[in-house]
Amino acid sequence: MFHFLTTSIVSGIFQAAVSALQHQPVVNAVIDGDDIIYRDYVDISIAVGTPKGLVVPVIRNADRMNFADIEKVLPRPMMYVALTYDHRLIDGREAVFFLRRIKDVVEDPRRLLLDV
Repeated sequence: MFHFLTTSIVSGIFQAAVSALQHQPVVNAVIDGDDIIYRDYVDISIAVGTPKGLVVPVIRNADRMNFADIEKVLPRPMMYVALTYDHRLIDGREAVFFLRRIKDVVEDPRRLLLDV
């Protein structure tokens, strides 16, 4: 088990997703016509259940955020991680590496802190 000092697990998973996108940049790419565009920024959406239904805000420039910035989303006891992707650009191999990076960093946050 791991602890992020006074932060919630959402911060850790959020930072793990940023790290995974940086290690698997094709997951952050898009197809525009016949071109593949590799983005030089990381935006992450987090689904949030509200009394009026599901809301999915986009967190812009997530790669520039620290734990304090992230913690402005209220902590919850559980979070699911899912990945949707365009099979024309990404095959299952890259998707699995991306999700595995998130798992590895959440289970051992030293990987993120030491950038390994």
